[in-house]
Amino acid sequence: MVKWGSAGKSSTLVNASSMPINVSAAESAVLSNLYRLEEVIERSPSSVIHRAVHKVTHKEYAIKTVDLSKYAKSTGLGRSEVERELELCATVKHPHICELCDVIAGDNYIHLVFEFLEGADICFEIVKRAGNGFVYSEAVISKGQI
Repeated sequence: MVKWGSAGKSSTLVNASSMPINVSAAESAVLSNLYRLEEVIERSPSSVIHRAVHKVTHKEYAIKTVDLSKYAKSTGLGRSEVERELELCATVKHPHICELCDVIAGDNYIHLVFEFLEGADICFEIVKRAGNGFVYSEAVISKGQI
């Protein structure tokens, strides 16, 4: 079960691109002690994904920081739904799907630590290949791998 952190004094975590992320002091301490945030990989209205490097193992991860209030406004989903989704996500183990490795949660933000995989988003890859003659049999094989 995902554990939600308690509210703490707010602080600002600054990533490699100097973009501030307002998180609680506890979240900031955990994130900055474990990971060095690098460039932004993707941004949405309710979240931002950074490439990150674990400070001890030097292994790369993708950390998705979700603003829970913005997410709730855009999707109508509350904490219990997000928690249930994370529990399901944590059970998915597949070579072609990024594994959820850790969750750092606070009252206002949740940080999802995924394994880092190089390459294009599968949706963009399918669209690109469709324009270049992506055939049905290739789509079936790709879908079967997932």
